[in-house]
Amino acid sequence: MKNLIIYYSLSGNTKKAADIIQSVTNGTLAQIRTIKPYIGNYKDIVVSAQNEVRNKIMPPIYVPEINLDDYETIFLGTPVWWYSISPALNTFLHTYPLSGKSVFPFITGDGWWGHTMQIINKLCPGAHKGIEIQFDGSELITNQYEIIKWAKNAIQ
Repeated sequence: MKNLIIYYSLSGNTKKAADIIQSVTNGTLAQIRTIKPYIGNYKDIVVSAQNEVRNKIMPPIYVPEINLDDYETIFLGTPVWWYSISPALNTFLHTYPLSGKSVFPFITGDGWWGHTMQIINKLCPGAHKGIEIQFDGSELITNQYEIIKWAKNAIQ
Protein backbone atom coordinates (compact mmCIF):
# COMPACT_ATOMS: atom_id res chain seq x y z
CA MET A 1 0.00 0.00 0.00
CA LYS A 2 1.45 3.36 -1.04
CA ASN A 3 0.88 6.44 1.07
CA LEU A 4 0.72 10.04 -0.09
CA ILE A 5 0.99 13.04 2.21
CA ILE A 6 -0.37 16.02 0.33
CA TYR A 7 -0.65 19.35 2.08
CA TYR A 8 -0.78 23.11 1.83
CA SER A 9 1.37 25.13 4.23
CA LEU A 10 1.82 28.89 4.33
CA SER A 11 3.73 29.36 7.60
CA GLY A 12 5.47 25.97 7.62
CA ASN A 13 3.43 24.44 10.46
CA THR A 14 1.45 22.08 8.25
CA LYS A 15 4.73 21.06 6.61
CA LYS A 16 6.14 20.20 10.06
CA ALA A 17 3.14 17.97 10.72
CA ALA A 18 3.46 16.40 7.23
CA ASP A 19 7.12 15.63 7.91
CA ILE A 20 6.21 13.78 11.12
CA ILE A 21 3.55 11.76 9.27
CA GLN A 22 6.00 11.00 6.45
CA SER A 23 8.57 9.68 8.93
CA VAL A 24 5.99 7.18 10.22
CA THR A 25 4.35 6.14 6.95
CA ASN A 26 7.32 6.37 4.57
CA GLY A 27 4.87 8.05 2.20
CA THR A 28 5.47 10.44 -0.65
CA LEU A 29 5.38 14.13 0.32
CA ALA A 30 3.65 16.53 -2.08
CA GLN A 31 3.19 20.20 -1.24
CA ILE A 32 0.41 22.21 -2.87
CA ARG A 33 1.46 25.77 -3.72
CA THR A 34 -0.50 28.71 -5.00
CA ILE A 35 0.66 29.98 -8.39
CA LYS A 36 0.47 33.54 -7.07
CA PRO A 37 2.14 33.58 -3.64
CA TYR A 38 0.60 35.49 -0.76
CA ILE A 39 2.61 38.64 -0.12
CA GLY A 40 2.64 41.39 2.44
CA ASN A 41 2.61 41.43 6.18
CA TYR A 42 0.52 39.15 8.37
CA LYS A 43 -2.45 41.55 8.36
CA ASP A 44 -2.44 41.78 4.54
CA ILE A 45 -2.43 37.99 4.22
CA VAL A 46 -5.23 37.61 6.78
CA VAL A 47 -7.42 40.08 4.86
CA SER A 48 -6.71 38.26 1.59
CA ALA A 49 -7.39 34.86 3.16
CA GLN A 50 -10.65 36.02 4.70
CA ASN A 51 -11.79 37.36 1.32
CA GLU A 52 -10.92 34.11 -0.46
CA VAL A 53 -12.73 31.94 2.09
CA ARG A 54 -15.84 34.14 2.27
CA ASN A 55 -16.12 34.38 -1.50
CA LYS A 56 -15.20 30.73 -2.11
CA ILE A 57 -12.31 31.76 -4.34
CA MET A 58 -10.21 28.86 -5.57
CA PRO A 59 -6.76 30.19 -6.42
CA PRO A 60 -4.79 28.48 -9.18
CA ILE A 61 -2.38 25.96 -7.67
CA TYR A 62 0.72 24.01 -8.51
CA VAL A 63 0.78 20.35 -7.46
CA PRO A 64 3.90 18.22 -7.98
CA GLU A 65 3.45 15.53 -10.61
CA ILE A 66 1.77 12.65 -8.88
CA ASN A 67 -0.45 9.90 -10.15
CA LEU A 68 -3.22 9.51 -7.58
CA ASP A 69 -3.92 6.03 -8.96
CA ASP A 70 -0.60 4.96 -7.43
CA TYR A 71 -1.81 5.67 -3.88
CA GLU A 72 -4.37 3.96 -1.68
CA THR A 73 -4.01 6.11 1.41
CA ILE A 74 -3.94 9.91 1.31
CA PHE A 75 -2.99 12.06 4.27
CA LEU A 76 -4.49 15.46 3.55
CA GLY A 77 -3.07 18.49 5.38
CA THR A 78 -4.40 22.01 5.69
CA PRO A 79 -4.16 24.93 8.04
CA VAL A 80 -7.44 26.41 9.26
CA TRP A 81 -8.29 29.62 7.43
CA TRP A 82 -11.28 31.46 8.82
CA TYR A 83 -12.74 28.25 10.27
CA SER A 84 -12.40 26.50 6.92
CA ILE A 85 -9.88 24.66 4.77
CA SER A 86 -7.27 26.73 3.00
CA PRO A 87 -8.38 28.02 -0.42
CA ALA A 88 -5.46 26.13 -2.02
CA LEU A 89 -6.72 22.83 -0.61
CA ASN A 90 -10.23 23.72 -1.75
CA THR A 91 -8.89 24.13 -5.29
CA PHE A 92 -7.06 20.80 -5.03
CA LEU A 93 -10.12 18.88 -3.81
CA HIS A 94 -12.30 20.33 -6.57
CA THR A 95 -9.66 19.47 -9.19
CA TYR A 96 -8.49 16.05 -7.99
CA PRO A 97 -11.33 13.83 -6.73
CA LEU A 98 -10.23 11.38 -4.04
CA SER A 99 -13.14 8.97 -4.29
CA GLY A 100 -12.14 5.40 -3.53
CA LYS A 101 -9.14 6.50 -1.48
CA SER A 102 -8.63 6.20 2.26
CA VAL A 103 -8.34 9.87 3.25
CA PHE A 104 -6.92 10.89 6.63
CA PRO A 105 -7.08 14.66 7.18
CA PHE A 106 -4.68 16.50 9.47
CA ILE A 107 -5.55 20.03 10.38
CA THR A 108 -3.15 22.59 11.84
CA GLY A 109 -3.96 25.76 13.69
CA ASP A 110 -3.83 27.59 16.97
CA GLY A 111 -7.52 27.78 17.73
CA TRP A 112 -10.94 26.43 16.84
CA TRP A 113 -10.93 24.43 13.62
CA GLY A 114 -14.47 25.49 12.79
CA HIS A 115 -16.12 23.68 9.89
CA THR A 116 -12.91 22.28 8.47
CA MET A 117 -13.76 18.59 8.98
CA GLN A 118 -17.32 19.05 7.69
CA ILE A 119 -15.95 20.63 4.51
CA ILE A 120 -13.41 17.83 4.05
CA ASN A 121 -16.12 15.22 4.64
CA LYS A 122 -18.31 16.90 2.01
CA LEU A 123 -15.48 17.04 -0.55
CA CYS A 124 -14.07 13.60 0.40
CA PRO A 125 -17.03 11.37 1.25
CA GLY A 126 -15.93 8.62 3.58
CA ALA A 127 -12.86 10.44 4.92
CA HIS A 128 -11.53 8.82 8.07
CA LYS A 129 -11.22 10.53 11.43
CA GLY A 130 -8.87 13.47 11.21
CA ILE A 131 -6.47 14.85 13.77
CA GLU A 132 -6.14 18.43 14.91
CA ILE A 133 -2.52 19.46 15.36
CA GLN A 134 -2.13 22.56 17.50
CA PHE A 135 0.64 25.13 17.20
CA ASP A 136 1.38 28.25 19.20
CA GLY A 137 3.10 30.38 16.62
CA SER A 138 5.59 27.92 15.16
CA GLU A 139 5.87 25.80 18.33
CA LEU A 140 4.14 22.40 18.23
CA ILE A 141 1.71 22.02 21.14
CA THR A 142 0.20 18.65 20.23
CA ASN A 143 2.30 15.83 21.61
CA GLN A 144 4.36 14.46 18.71
CA TYR A 145 3.64 10.91 19.92
CA GLU A 146 -0.10 11.53 19.48
CA ILE A 147 0.55 12.38 15.82
CA ILE A 148 2.77 9.32 15.40
CA LYS A 149 0.17 7.03 17.00
CA TRP A 150 -2.57 8.46 14.77
CA ALA A 151 -0.47 7.98 11.61
CA LYS A 152 0.45 4.40 12.59
CA ASN A 153 -3.21 3.54 13.17
CA ALA A 154 -4.09 5.00 9.76
CA ILE A 155 -1.80 2.65 7.86
CA GLN A 156 -2.65 -0.54 9.77
